[in-house]
Amino acid sequence: MAHKPKEVNMISWGKGLESAGVENTSMVNALKRDKFYGWKKLEELNLPRYELKTAALTDFLKDAPGMLPTDKNKDWFVLLEPRKGGMRHRKRNLKSDGIMDFINKTINENNLEINNYDVAISESLPQEYGGNIIIDKEGKILVEVSKGGQGVVSEGSHDEEKHGKLFTVRRDQFTDSFKYSWKDGEETDGVALREAVNKTIMSIPHEGEGREMKFTPGYYEFHLVKKDDKQDLEPIFVDCREDESLASLPSNI
Repeated sequence: MAHKPKEVNMISWGKGLESAGVENTSMVNALKRDKFYGWKKLEELNLPRYELKTAALTDFLKDAPGMLPTDKNKDWFVLLEPRKGGMRHRKRNLKSDGIMDFINKTINENNLEINNYDVAISESLPQEYGGNIIIDKEGKILVEVSKGGQGVVSEGSHDEEKHGKLFTVRRDQFTDSFKYSWKDGEETDGVALREAVNKTIMSIPHEGEGREMKFTPGYYEFHLVKKDDKQDLEPIFVDCREDESLASLPSNI
């Protein structure tokens, strides 16, 4: 019997912490907010993000031909998100002509109350690298990046034998310059990873210059991908939370 893949994301962490009786309600509530909340924050901050369409599932079913993506070569991520209670359903790496089959099959096999669901269809590109950024209100910054992708960083399952080194970037508390834990070259298979990560950090809204530069605090998740057959890595942000319980760093960072 096939096992359903374990769901590893901020929402599932929030539910798990709540079930375990964790008293930090601010953190639990921040984690439990749905993906639509995170996507809205990315849009508000005007961060680079995947092509995305969202709708009430009832509206989508009435006009599916007008909402389905037309690019048959791209891969797509489809999410059916309950508005109150119920299970989330999702599938990655779908071609455009497989989206309706997945949605209809999911509705029928799970007897979904379609009035209780929203649907999201997001572009999906292979991650060359992925990771997280935490920026606290004091201006401290920690970036963690893995060849294994953003998911292994979030869930803490990065394996050095499997994924190579876990790369980190910190902001020096005295000079405010970025300190990278690696040098591009052999460690990155020739990829200009420092440049890509710096571009990712600088995509986050900020003001001031040099030592006076202040970034918008928050917890950010990102992919580094190749777009349009280009060789340079480009950042794509996939989620964001601004709650202080998530965007906090110890004093020695």
